[in-house]
Amino acid sequence: NRGKDLSVLNASAIEYGYEAGSVIKPFIFTTALRLGKIKMDEVINTYGGSYKLGRFTIKDDHKMDKMTMEEVIRYSSNIGMIQIAKRLNNIEIVSGLKIFKFGEKSGIDLPYEQKGEIPNPKRLRDIEKSVLSYGYGLKTTFIQLLAAYNVFNNDGFYITPRLAEKFYQNGRFTNLDNDVKKEKILSSEAAKTMQNVLINVIEKGTGKKAITQGIIAGGKTGTARIAERQGYTSNRYNASFFGFANDLNHAYTIGVLVRHPTKPYSYYAAQSALPMFKDVVDILINEEFLTPIQDNNQTSTNN
Repeated sequence: NRGKDLSVLNASAIEYGYEAGSVIKPFIFTTALRLGKIKMDEVINTYGGSYKLGRFTIKDDHKMDKMTMEEVIRYSSNIGMIQIAKRLNNIEIVSGLKIFKFGEKSGIDLPYEQKGEIPNPKRLRDIEKSVLSYGYGLKTTFIQLLAAYNVFNNDGFYITPRLAEKFYQNGRFTNLDNDVKKEKILSSEAAKTMQNVLINVIEKGTGKKAITQGIIAGGKTGTARIAERQGYTSNRYNASFFGFANDLNHAYTIGVLVRHPTKPYSYYAAQSALPMFKDVVDILINEEFLTPIQDNNQTSTNN
């Protein structure tokens, strides 16, 4: 059936919009930090890991009465993110996403790119703002997330993603970087703070399976139910991990999206997307794009 084969021609990284789940948390977190709504040295109430939101009960995997702000991201606390979102008004939380270019095309050099969807702040109810804080109620594409995470790994600069650097025509090469956007959207201090928070996700939190000796790595897991016409499914998920892997001289931003993994428990990003991220890092080392740092105190370069 030729019709069934057409989907393989789609560039899903730019054409597939989806609710990304917890990989959105760092952007809401950064917005609150940038606006002075939270401080890194404060402790937030996480209600023992169980919190009533409307007619639903939100539960955290890591059940704690209180968390530091850094622990909210480290342990991917939905309850902690809800408390942070309460401190932001509708315009602030949506504008914070727009700063990272969610809701608009990234400008990658490919056709048919989708711009995703972000909510209208005028129509955002409190419960919708709460679930937005942990990655539901908006649609994003893989390339949007990759470009946004690159901001944390690139001193606060947003860079237009590109597949091709130059093209060859009439016997000479022509560069394609004239229209590449390089825009400072986050302070260097805020970018470094978030970079360190994401490093702790791997070293101390939900991303431990990505630890690679001698490599400065950080990132965020995301597991999100797939929405269908009847509502959210109970057995179909998207699992993802977005982050970075650096040595002393090179920096790579890496994203992994596993759509509807089928193996038992593989719908958890830590069981599917995270090992693939680690595989990519290992390939970069084996191909000598990354050189492990000999000093055991590898994160000192980020302090």
